[in-house]
Amino acid sequence: MPEDREELRQFLTMMLEDNYSDKTLERVWDVCEPSWLIGLGGHRVLYGMALEALEKKIAEGGQE
Repeated sequence: MPEDREELRQFLTMMLEDNYSDKTLERVWDVCEPSWLIGLGGHRVLYGMALEALEKKIAEGGQE
């Protein structure tokens, strides 16, 4: 849903722009009990990639 995408975009932007430490980003990831183990600092890269993909999808009008 478009409103879900916007909410997720706002969350990812906040995580990346509010100067959270790599350790905090890791803790946010770990709360979700992920199956991927990512090294410290890699979470910032993953969140950035997710944000880029989401913004592209939003710009395209969210078409599947």
